[in-house]
Amino acid sequence: MIFKNINIRLSLVYVLFLILFSADAFSAETPLIKVGDLFPDIELSLPRASDYAEYLGVSGKTGFWVKDIQAQLVLVEIMNINCASCQKQAPVYNDLFDKIQSLPETKEKIKVLAIGVGNKNEHIQKYQDHFKAQYPIVEDPGLAIYNALGKSPVPLSLYVRLNKKDGKAVVVASHAGYLSDPEAMFTQLRSLMDMDADTAQILAGTPTDTFVRVKPILSEEALMEKISDALKAQGNDYAKPEKIVLEDKSAVYTSIRKDPKRPERVFVRVVSQPSPCDVCHDVHFAYLFEDTGKIVQLIPLKLSKYGNKAWTREDIAKMEQNLVGRSIENPFHYDQGVDAITSATITSLVIIESLNEGNHLFQELKAKGLVFTKEMTED
Repeated sequence: MIFKNINIRLSLVYVLFLILFSADAFSAETPLIKVGDLFPDIELSLPRASDYAEYLGVSGKTGFWVKDIQAQLVLVEIMNINCASCQKQAPVYNDLFDKIQSLPETKEKIKVLAIGVGNKNEHIQKYQDHFKAQYPIVEDPGLAIYNALGKSPVPLSLYVRLNKKDGKAVVVASHAGYLSDPEAMFTQLRSLMDMDADTAQILAGTPTDTFVRVKPILSEEALMEKISDALKAQGNDYAKPEKIVLEDKSAVYTSIRKDPKRPERVFVRVVSQPSPCDVCHDVHFAYLFEDTGKIVQLIPLKLSKYGNKAWTREDIAKMEQNLVGRSIENPFHYDQGVDAITSATITSLVIIESLNEGNHLFQELKAKGLVFTKEMTED
């Protein structure tokens, strides 16, 4: 009966995260992780402290996978160090860790691991010191784990059963959002630690996949007006922007400068993405780039910071300073010390990481013949 209830609770949680979607929001969609799914087979960096690696049973490795951890059950906390709910949950996880370590039976069979999505080790260390986190926290600076889990808001607690015979790491229970009762969590962990991984998949059945999808903040008419204003701000005479639907059904907008000698084409990509934080607002912006791939303008549509305050002109100017002139063909790596806008650290992360779609986008535009090359202008 306990496993049936777990499934019901998980399904209800994920239904709550189902958000309306428009094709204008880019992404190759990944469904939300659910009971019965395998934990993503992604290599993680070792914890900075060697005693944490020893605790997990992965000492001597250059990296590790969750399935490598020496335990029967791993409680994986997906978190971000700037997330208020994650910070609030740190003492709860500390209490839970103490309970697990207090009994020989659970100490050997259950391990705790946190993954800081969008965070780097240097900032994780400060978080661990401040909140006295006793359990290991590893970095996920490029959001690889976050994306592979379907972009669920954090904190997200995943109970992962390890099967050493076949190397499977199966999610047997989950909770999205803040957890306040370490005693209840401990009871649940003890009930799951001896559960067979194959049984977990059978109990899960074949539930419908659920996706986190964000509806664009503006109507098509209002968006076109925004794009036209951005083009006018460039100081050149551009034709009326047109919408182009790409292979993944998302869109890019384009316009051509009215100059017969060099009819420069520019593009506007509209981005609507969920925030990793469970109490943060979705991120809506656009960026204008030339047919060389160079970013020339950030267009805020709805960017929020702490207290649901809108970004100021100074905030936008600072982010533009970090982006304008860079090519979308090159990778973007978020650096909290450089890129973060005050009180909008997570929104800043989403903006920077969203630009990593740029190379794929630019190659598709090239394939469609929409990017002017030197050879085209010579002809």
